[in-house]
Amino acid sequence: MQPWSIEDLLRVKNPVDVTVAPDGGQCVYALRTLDEDKGQYRTKLWRQSLAGSEPPVALTFGPYNDTSPKYSPDGQRLAFLSDRRFTQEDEDEADESQENKSRLYILPLSGGEAHCVGEELGQIYEFEFSPSGDSVFVIADAQKTEYDKQREKAREEEKRDFVHEERANQPRRICEVFLKEDKVVTRYARDYGLLELSVSHDGKQIVFATNYTGLDNDWDKTDLWRLVPPNETKSVGEEEELWHAQPLAIRSGACRHAQFSPDDQWISFIAPRKELTETSVSDLWVVPAAATVFRDSQKVEQEGRPELGSTGGVKLVNVTAKTDIVGDVEDYTWVGLDSFAVQLEQGLYAPLGMLSGISAVVEKQDLPTWRAFGNSQAIVRGMDVSADYKLLVFRAEDADTPFELFAAELPSGQVKRLTHLQDEWDDRARAQTRPFQWRSADGMDVEGVLVLPNSEPGAPKKWPLLVEIHGGPAWHTTRGFSQYVNWHWLAGLGYAVFAPNYRGGIGYGQEMVEGNQRDLGGGDYRDIMTGVDAVAATGLIDDQRMGVLGGSYGGYMTNWILGHETRFQAAVSEFGIWSLFTDFGCSQSRSWETMYLGRYWENESLYLERSPSRYVSKVQTPVLIVHGDADDNTF
Repeated sequence: MQPWSIEDLLRVKNPVDVTVAPDGGQCVYALRTLDEDKGQYRTKLWRQSLAGSEPPVALTFGPYNDTSPKYSPDGQRLAFLSDRRFTQEDEDEADESQENKSRLYILPLSGGEAHCVGEELGQIYEFEFSPSGDSVFVIADAQKTEYDKQREKAREEEKRDFVHEERANQPRRICEVFLKEDKVVTRYARDYGLLELSVSHDGKQIVFATNYTGLDNDWDKTDLWRLVPPNETKSVGEEEELWHAQPLAIRSGACRHAQFSPDDQWISFIAPRKELTETSVSDLWVVPAAATVFRDSQKVEQEGRPELGSTGGVKLVNVTAKTDIVGDVEDYTWVGLDSFAVQLEQGLYAPLGMLSGISAVVEKQDLPTWRAFGNSQAIVRGMDVSADYKLLVFRAEDADTPFELFAAELPSGQVKRLTHLQDEWDDRARAQTRPFQWRSADGMDVEGVLVLPNSEPGAPKKWPLLVEIHGGPAWHTTRGFSQYVNWHWLAGLGYAVFAPNYRGGIGYGQEMVEGNQRDLGGGDYRDIMTGVDAVAATGLIDDQRMGVLGGSYGGYMTNWILGHETRFQAAVSEFGIWSLFTDFGCSQSRSWETMYLGRYWENESLYLERSPSRYVSKVQTPVLIVHGDADDNTF
């Protein structure tokens, strides 16, 4: 079989978004492919029948990126975001080094061209149809106030070149775009931290998420608010200017991905089990949609957030914490009055399953039931469900096959494959990818993936080894085809790969994810190195020919290992932290250090001790450092 080449991997097609028609007869997905002439990826929309084996049909064309498709409630129109340039001003301002604005487009599925709506809004960050389908709610940039205009004018005239970091971002607003008139009405005027929105099925309220500032360091202050018309008897689509905002869920730890239940009785969302997202299991929660303002019992920092006080017994209910599921909720959707389809990050996989009995959990404190369906070793990313909750479409990959689209019948969970995007790669060689378990220095059980080339006549008895360390650290290596550095390609070059899931990662429970607090470069380093020892003990590896690589926190661990080990013959450090002091001082995400190490002025010795830069005199391994000029995250 042919080995994989870099060119092959660049040409792999990737479905990145999917939406299901209300009647369940078809779906539309956004497909990312390589524009070889331009050397850029392009994302276009395709329609796929869910009934038979008809080939997919292209819906959009041209040198643009069309993403985030959503059907209108009647299934007659498709809304999507596109960076296509449609005015001379766009062409004049176009800069190949910058991203173009994503505007909102409507495509009539009975025929005709897609047309932009709410053109004056510019960049659209998120949108959702109203229940009638006559309008679309969007998150867009806020209108400039007179003060904003005067400040910009003064900056230009007086050549002020300073930057106020906390006001470099643009405030946002929620607008309603009426499609027939192409008219824009602002519903919520100005909020720096607007992130997401969800519209109720009866059209009487909207829930949105905000962290108030838009700053990365305030991610764990992301709360849920309710937005209602001034006259609550009115429905979505009826004109009133600004609606009333009411706090709904205020807690330590980011609340995200809110959805209404089919009967609008409950609002569900994902939030950490404890106070910090980075060091906590992610759970699925519900709160009554008619609840008064709620503040949970955890400590909430009040600066910049509403003073709520006691709310008289309304409780947020953590649904998944009441199960024996070990894993983190990454995505979900309601699939009935009492059930969710849930995608978990779990061990080496990201499977799909159904969580049922939600009302019993909330009202009677009973336990919900969990049932996995489909391939338990799949990596699922993204899903949508038909209006009657009988068909769920999702994209998934496994160790050998890149992402395809699949459909699951509900409630049975019977799965069928919809697309055959990757058939052209059937003749490429696949490596052997094996789950690999070992015991760390303190007795903790750890696992990862061991990748071996398929042996050919004359192959070496022992393979050179590359140790690939994932980032985060609150993430995990999955046994999927898509990796930052593709395993099948590396195996084709004659390398074995070891990818460990060290402590601090997700998918293994609360003890694991908070296992490296105040201990960066400690237990996680020992997990990795005992894993390397265990791999070497198999006799399959040439331990005199080993390299180590990783990006982000994987880059930090690579840098750390170089100051503590001489057993590797080469290393690649990709956008990794070198000094915790300079990273805290210069990174846009300073809260990362404080989550794991506390504030540096209270823990200077720990910051110094756990900085790879302290051990530079001990580095003997040749290392390639890869870092972006404009990287303001891992400085």
